[in-house]
Amino acid sequence: MVDGTRVFFQIPHIVDDSVHVFAKNARINSDIRKLCMLGELAFMEWDIICFSETRCLTEDSILHGNHRLIANLSTKSASGVAILIHQKHVSNVLRQYRVSDRVLSINIRFGGKLVRIVAVYLPHAGYAWAEFVEVMDDIIALVTEAQDQGKAVIIAGDFNISLGIGDRGEALQELCNLFDLKIANDGGHADDIDKWTFKSSMGELRRIDFILYSKALTCHDGRACDELDLGSDHRSVRSSFWYTRPNKRLKRRKKSMRGWRPKLNSENIPDEYHAKLDSIKRRFKGSSSITITLP
Repeated sequence: MVDGTRVFFQIPHIVDDSVHVFAKNARINSDIRKLCMLGELAFMEWDIICFSETRCLTEDSILHGNHRLIANLSTKSASGVAILIHQKHVSNVLRQYRVSDRVLSINIRFGGKLVRIVAVYLPHAGYAWAEFVEVMDDIIALVTEAQDQGKAVIIAGDFNISLGIGDRGEALQELCNLFDLKIANDGGHADDIDKWTFKSSMGELRRIDFILYSKALTCHDGRACDELDLGSDHRSVRSSFWYTRPNKRLKRRKKSMRGWRPKLNSENIPDEYHAKLDSIKRRFKGSSSITITLP
């Protein structure tokens, strides 16, 4: 009130068109853990959370606040993935793909754009190479179909991999090269405060949790953080995305592979690469292990 006259200040309404995505390794296999999770989320800005090693007991549930938790059940002690969707996006979930106890995917609409979100939990080096390859094949199949349908892709979770180190780290790099995916929490050194996601028993700081995304999205904040603790020994990875409007001229161009080349045989023919892609496509189209569920 100024000189007896009421003065009203109009606070501008700021609209945040960003989509805030988190990757987190944490168990959410009890009502108490879920309540703790919701308590932390009440003070955070978030839209989607991809969980790894969840050990969930229910496949699909509506939590307090009308947030939706979609999960894969698992009989194994160290597996399970889940995707938590904020209540404001629940009605935009179009389809679920329950691939395995390590791979779960949904199609969701953000601002008129379709996005396939894939939650993953890759086996660590103590598991057989064949099990690692099986999970990677499932991821490749989901991304291949999504890109063929013009969807943007976000892959998030505990990869149990240090990028570019060893056969598994190189496989992750090849996955990014093959589909022209970017890594939200890439760059810098793995032990930087905003990069490392896991501290080993020997005190080594490692970056093994990642968020990958397609070039149809623009990431303006990708980093490791201490938000959403949940008593886990992994830090969270968070990223915020804007949409990049498709350029019709660029759309007609041949897709760039950024210098990547498949391995050639003695006759300079990439027969192994083509055989693998054909096998993945046949497996995905005819697989009975992938359960597709409408909301």
